[in-house]
Amino acid sequence: MSKLSSKKTNINLTVLKVPKTTNAVASVEIPIPTNQWIIHALHKGIAPMDYAHLDETLVCYSAFLSAQESLEGNPITAAKNKVSSVCCRAFPQGFLISVVCQKSLTSCRKCAGIILKSIRLSSFYSIYTELCKRLNVKSDRQYFNHAVNEINKKLSSIDILFLGQLSITQEKVNGTAEVLNGKLTISQIDDKGKKRDSIPSDVKISDVLTEIDSSPLISFLLKQFITSKIKGMKVMVINGKVYFQKERNKKVASLAKDAIIERFTNKLGKSNIMEILLYHSLSKCIIPHSLVKSSIEVSKIKSDFKKHLNV
Repeated sequence: MSKLSSKKTNINLTVLKVPKTTNAVASVEIPIPTNQWIIHALHKGIAPMDYAHLDETLVCYSAFLSAQESLEGNPITAAKNKVSSVCCRAFPQGFLISVVCQKSLTSCRKCAGIILKSIRLSSFYSIYTELCKRLNVKSDRQYFNHAVNEINKKLSSIDILFLGQLSITQEKVNGTAEVLNGKLTISQIDDKGKKRDSIPSDVKISDVLTEIDSSPLISFLLKQFITSKIKGMKVMVINGKVYFQKERNKKVASLAKDAIIERFTNKLGKSNIMEILLYHSLSKCIIPHSLVKSSIEVSKIKSDFKKHLNV
């Protein structure tokens, strides 16, 4: 896997060339703490199990909805932009928006540019208000302004990642970074706003779910491993951690055997398998950029599996 990077005023662009991908992924990460439990609640139509970083998450999710509309709002738009899918995910260290597009630097640049142009945070109050209604929490211009200002402080260090079978040179990457740097407009708000008081949850997560606290990549692989062995079991990865019903602890613990783990992890040592997994996980917004750019040994995966499966 070859890598080229270019840093400009507000963005850091990294292009990773990996073989055997049908498409490419263009991904934008805003380095602001957010909370996937909030997005999970929006998708499921339920109350969040954790309200931390509520307003920052809702403003970032509003930006995602705006970008999604511009990228694939209807079949004609999706065909014009040559987009297969758009997703987002909240992490404790950032908010991720990823687009699956044609495997060319031009297509990746176009899609990333649309995402950056969609980050007009100060204009999202109406979307934010609707999202608050869906969660049955109070919407307030003061809370909104505070969240926008907090996110704006981080927009000078946006991370952009392209991953796929791309034809790249350092000159092309530098030129792409320069173009993308001009796409971002930071919309300032004079009113500093007010931070929302913390909201207690009606349910304590640890009372109903088993939590495995690991890195997002190990959590992603653990989910794949568990669901491949226990068909139909519900396993969630939220904020980089694995969650499942407590009554499944004994069944999951039964998988903590060397032979079972090795049959799964040995496949990861084969040529290009990890690169394909990284492509898949980024295209689904499963892991943050830092883990896509780093390497991990199969031996580390084995030891982590053994440790975490003994619940």
